[in-house]
Amino acid sequence: MKRVVNYIFLLMLAVLVLNIGTVSAESLPFHGFVESSIGGRYDSPDYINDDLLLYETRAQLSYWGALGYNGEFQVKADIIKDNITDQADIKLREGYIWAYPSANFEIKAGRQVLTWGTGDLIFINDLFPKEYQSFFLGRDQEYLKAPSDAIKFSFFPQGGAIVDVVWTPSFTADNYLKGERLTFFDPGQGGNIEANLENPQFSAKLPEKDWENGELALRVKKNYQGNELAFYAYKGFYKEPNANQAGNGLEFAPLNVYGASWRNNVMGGVANLELGYYDSADDQAGDKWNIPNSSIKALLGYSRDLGNDFSVGVQYNLEHMEDYDAYISSLGANYPYLSEENNEQITLRLTKLFNKQTIRTDLFTFYSLSDKDAYLRPQFSYDWTDNINFSAGANIFLGEQDYTFFGQLEDNSNLYMRMRYSY
Repeated sequence: MKRVVNYIFLLMLAVLVLNIGTVSAESLPFHGFVESSIGGRYDSPDYINDDLLLYETRAQLSYWGALGYNGEFQVKADIIKDNITDQADIKLREGYIWAYPSANFEIKAGRQVLTWGTGDLIFINDLFPKEYQSFFLGRDQEYLKAPSDAIKFSFFPQGGAIVDVVWTPSFTADNYLKGERLTFFDPGQGGNIEANLENPQFSAKLPEKDWENGELALRVKKNYQGNELAFYAYKGFYKEPNANQAGNGLEFAPLNVYGASWRNNVMGGVANLELGYYDSADDQAGDKWNIPNSSIKALLGYSRDLGNDFSVGVQYNLEHMEDYDAYISSLGANYPYLSEENNEQITLRLTKLFNKQTIRTDLFTFYSLSDKDAYLRPQFSYDWTDNINFSAGANIFLGEQDYTFFGQLEDNSNLYMRMRYSY
């Protein structure tokens, strides 16, 4: 299989390179890109043996076709040559059929990338899978969202409302930190552990594949007098694993989420508010040490274009843990890695375009007021031609404690570069 994938990849790359400048994108039966990426840590401690985090060539093929007058299909696949592991792979990113038999009903079935909510890199009611590890390595932001094998039903009743129902028959987790490429904090060892590509430190037991363990998500959305209103519901599991009761393995706890959001133009910019209640179905009293407590999450954001291709966005995010006293009792007051009852974060995004919008500079910063840790993501992008783009940036992690989310990643701070040819 590895030889076949390598052969396909090299053949396709050769065809594309030979045809650059001679074949227009419009004449190809498909479109996509070829991208080369490299990135690594810039200040590694002694316990890390390899600074290289990202070194790959990726080719994406995307094909769209019509299915009569009432449908279409989309297929998008990535062919990846990982030069760190010396392995090649083909990953289906999208492969769905989209049918719209009437003006009031649509159905989209197959592998698809799903998203909703109002946050900028903060997700409250969006419980679709994320690729955080990919994001922290320096891949394009589109790869932060992982695909789902799902069926999406959309209804458009009279009155201008939109009702979306997404059913995922088999639970899909986030690509969480598991000791594959990024070092992270292990409470059992009381410190950071080195990543191991061949043998990741952790793997979790997924829920059994049956009807009861599928995921169900609902959104009802409507524009009312310029206000974009939405209500959400989710039934499934936490997207990252927790320890089992015996403390000798990892599993995913059941989760129900109920939320709402609002967005509108305010003072020349766009303001948004999003709320979510996380109901920890197996820990109603909050006294199980291994399962997250129920919590309330709130996000307030504002973004504005200040002119001259310069825009600013700010956010405040609050996560309030319920039954905090029960949580303390379950772990013990002397447990050294206790979470705060109220976890507060703020974000800032600055974006500036130059040279007829062919150069884009962007800085996203995330700071936790409670954990005293931070994440900075500066990026630079240059459209050399209509087809060729160069990108560079960094993932910078800071923290006072090794056990907070971004503090544990401080040893993984990295720089990266990408060159992409789109066709």
